[in-house]
Amino acid sequence: MRKGNKADYVMAWKSTMGSHWEEMNELPPSKEKTAMVVDMMAFIQRCQGMGCTDFDQLQQKYLHKILSMKPVGCDVIHVIGDKYDINPSSSLKYEERYRRRKGTQNLKTFCPHSALSVPQWKNFISKMENKEKLLNFLQESWSKNTQHIPDQCQVIIGGFSPGPAIQLTKNTASELSDLTCQPHEEADTRIFAHISHCVREDKCNRVVIVANDTDVVIMAIYHVSHMPELDELWICKTTSSCSSPIERTKVLLPCHRIADYLSSSYPAVDITAVLLAAYIITGCDTVSYPYFVGKKHALKIALDCAPALGPLAEYANIGDTLDITTDVVISANKFFFALYGKKDFSGNLNELRCHLFMTRKADIRSLPATEDAFHLHLLRTVHQLAICKRASQSQPTLPDPIKFGRKVENGILIANRMTKPPKPKLVNTSCKCQKGRCKRHCPCREATVKCTIACLCCGDPQKCDLSSDSEY
Repeated sequence: MRKGNKADYVMAWKSTMGSHWEEMNELPPSKEKTAMVVDMMAFIQRCQGMGCTDFDQLQQKYLHKILSMKPVGCDVIHVIGDKYDINPSSSLKYEERYRRRKGTQNLKTFCPHSALSVPQWKNFISKMENKEKLLNFLQESWSKNTQHIPDQCQVIIGGFSPGPAIQLTKNTASELSDLTCQPHEEADTRIFAHISHCVREDKCNRVVIVANDTDVVIMAIYHVSHMPELDELWICKTTSSCSSPIERTKVLLPCHRIADYLSSSYPAVDITAVLLAAYIITGCDTVSYPYFVGKKHALKIALDCAPALGPLAEYANIGDTLDITTDVVISANKFFFALYGKKDFSGNLNELRCHLFMTRKADIRSLPATEDAFHLHLLRTVHQLAICKRASQSQPTLPDPIKFGRKVENGILIANRMTKPPKPKLVNTSCKCQKGRCKRHCPCREATVKCTIACLCCGDPQKCDLSSDSEY
């Protein structure tokens, strides 16, 4: 699938909100009960080997570092990992992981244990199997050494290995059967199931997420506006210094304030859902990016067309059916028309594609998708939208990916990009008739073929009696 820079969406969001977009260096003091949720793989990528000689020293330093990060008044820490045990025939991420691992086949696979020396870090962490084994080792080590957990503090580990989350307290380790999160493949979504748990069970109404991923930022702003019990949701990111990429600074983003400002500015629609839907349909990790349609432009169009995007944005609300209605399809089409500068276009995408082909002298890849390809793109979009919107549930009901724009090929779940050709089958004959509806002395009529887009009349029924039905 075509890739893009998803971080541009947040940067455009920040620019649009101006002074209403707040970033802080320190968490303000509060009497609210606070929880911290850590994206463990992002933490590992940032901290790397920490200068440790063996894995026993590394697991101790990791735990100490995480405990030292907890805010004042925080006694609940959730540490979330990605899952690597999902069958490739049902994994949305495996296609991308398979692409990345092509250069890592010759790298050595390690099985971390306490006495094993930490290998060269870049090669070690580049291999998916090593990531999985490292997470398993950390969970096993921390579960055996709970004496390091401070009094009155609990550390909850999720996604490090198959099965339910593990709750660690001083000298005890136990399973949390209500936090299995089996459908959650990525830490990005499982984070919100754990937030919902600590809000519901631990009565925390202030949560700090330690993560850098753009997807987490977008989902956080959506979910905080749909969790009435959650008063504050912060994201703690680290950013590289301009003068030195190695030096990093901490930035705290108040997602609750951003959501409040957006809701007050766009009271007629669920604006956080609209911006989430626009973000996904214009490209994310599991949905392809339209060519020449940047994230900055996508955000501008989403805000301009917010009411029209309503039906798409309302898809997959918790408790709703997963059936795709006509309103959802029309909503998505209108948004795409606007993305390509034809907000009031009355035809379909095939017709818009032909119109732009004839009127713009640009890279052909900048044309919109065919109706067929867009339908499959929309199916993948609403599938991902359901995953994101239902992330706060431990066991969400999700669509079958095979029925939503994907197929299994060579045992791997991949995107089904199209079922029809991207253009009509053109014949060798074309005409340059300018009038007369191609009735007389027309090369196409003499060759007994129908006119197509290659003809001067474009095969348009309004201009030609030899027009052909679309073959997309």
